[in-house]
Amino acid sequence: MEVAHLNQKQLAARWVEKVIVSPNDLEVRLRANGIERLVLELRPEPVEQQAEAMA
Repeated sequence: MEVAHLNQKQLAARWVEKVIVSPNDLEVRLRANGIERLVLELRPEPVEQQAEAMA
């Protein structure tokens, strides 16, 4: 998966846990591991795992 193929909604779903809107405030809670999850998804698989997946 490449970043170019991810749309904004998918990226937000990975990073944002919750959005709270009130008359006087806006609170955005980010996932602690949101960026880590994205990096892991974008990282190429090791050759061994690719060979297993093709078998």
